[in-house]
Amino acid sequence: MNRRDFMIAGAATLGAGLLTPSIAGAHTNDYWVRDRSLWLRRQETGDEFRVTYWSGGQVDYNNYVRLCYILRDQQKAETVMMDVNLLNLLYGAQYWQELLLGKPTPWIITSGFRTDATNRKEKGDENSEHKNAKAADVKHDTYTPQQVAQMFGFFGMGGVGVYPTFTHGDTGRVRFWDGSKPRRR
Repeated sequence: MNRRDFMIAGAATLGAGLLTPSIAGAHTNDYWVRDRSLWLRRQETGDEFRVTYWSGGQVDYNNYVRLCYILRDQQKAETVMMDVNLLNLLYGAQYWQELLLGKPTPWIITSGFRTDATNRKEKGDENSEHKNAKAADVKHDTYTPQQVAQMFGFFGMGGVGVYPTFTHGDTGRVRFWDGSKPRRR
């Protein structure tokens, strides 16, 4: 599915009520200038942080490290420096949902950074952005994976994959896929 088809399908799925306030909020002058906070919860462990990782025009290192910890390779207990643009993508989508719901709610992280061994075990793509600390798989209690994909896709920051129970977002090259369908080899 190409980007245009994906966006049209997503718009049809979401309905106008979801798009209107988010697009209006995304174009305010302070959207990317303001302090940026994330509320992330790790599915497997229940670890949770609600922190401001960007303040005064720069990364708050202590809170950035907390978010890297949440996005660690859980199976190998390995934490790396995550791509700040990935955090920005998560922030953009989370702030969007906050505008829609009128309150912040956490994103549930099912996967972040992956070592080569974990990526093979998870049957991830050999060129997965998870291995480059540029990807996260997320769920949200209110929104479907397709709706979260629409939010990620709006920002045009990288790859977006829709799976039955979660959404993949990354800051690699822009591409879209439906992970519920078997891949052609």
